[in-house]
Amino acid sequence: MLERTRLHNRISRSILTFPACLLMAVLLWWWPQMGYSHDYAVSLVLVITIALLLLETGNRNQLYRVQTRMLPSVWLFAAACIPAFHPFHYALLGTFFLAVSYHLLFRTYQAAEPVGLVFYTFLMLSVGSLFVPHMLFLVPFYVWYLIVFMRAFSVRVLFAALMGSLLPFWFWLGWILVQEDTTALLAWHARLVGINMGGVGAFLHPAPPMFAFYLMAFLAVWMSVYYMRNSFGDKIQTRMLFYVYIFQSMLLLVYGILVDAATALPMLLLSVSPLAAHYFALRSTWLSLIIFFLTLLSFVVINL
Repeated sequence: MLERTRLHNRISRSILTFPACLLMAVLLWWWPQMGYSHDYAVSLVLVITIALLLLETGNRNQLYRVQTRMLPSVWLFAAACIPAFHPFHYALLGTFFLAVSYHLLFRTYQAAEPVGLVFYTFLMLSVGSLFVPHMLFLVPFYVWYLIVFMRAFSVRVLFAALMGSLLPFWFWLGWILVQEDTTALLAWHARLVGINMGGVGAFLHPAPPMFAFYLMAFLAVWMSVYYMRNSFGDKIQTRMLFYVYIFQSMLLLVYGILVDAATALPMLLLSVSPLAAHYFALRSTWLSLIIFFLTLLSFVVINL
């Protein structure tokens, strides 16, 4: 029996979806200020670079059982519709390094002694923590991913992870000793330990960026539950990779609620996009069609 496809499935599998979302992102990027600025241009370049990296990650790991470019399309469309992403913010730079770390981490799946890949995975995570200090707390969870999901753990891999995590700080401390100025380090440390329940305060006094976070929180929970209940159609490797995305989405959701929703938002979108792409490309129920159009409408409202 032929598989029934609905409108959102056909949109997700169309070869025109990705270029259309790319064009839409470029056009919408200047909507809030109606003009060009270098600040906005840097953010747009970062967002497009992340989209291309997501495209490569999806293709290399065959995350979907159908031909689709919905993964970078979800990221581009959502990022274009969230005005808070348009001016440059250090969280977007941290998100770029998080995306690179995902790509490298997935290449370690069942690899025999992937020392080099693990080193660069944790190096990217550590470099990202220079811009978003709390990314450093993801290091032990990445070790856990290597053990449980990637199945590529050994003593050498552990040492590679430690070396990759420490290397940026080794060079940074050397620079500080040469300059004899600890101001930047102290400021970074203050941000690292500055867990002051700022996210909860933002929930009590909603602002426009928080509405985007509410939407991402809903999608994170909805898409994660969907995948956990319907992952049997994917091969084992694909399930392991999606479990990483699910776990990361929950961690970033908690981080956004308890600490800083604005900083968590781009990283949460990065982690939820693969789950949303899977849902829209492969789920063919009337409810999924309704969720698809409600999601589109929600992002359009956020952009207004």
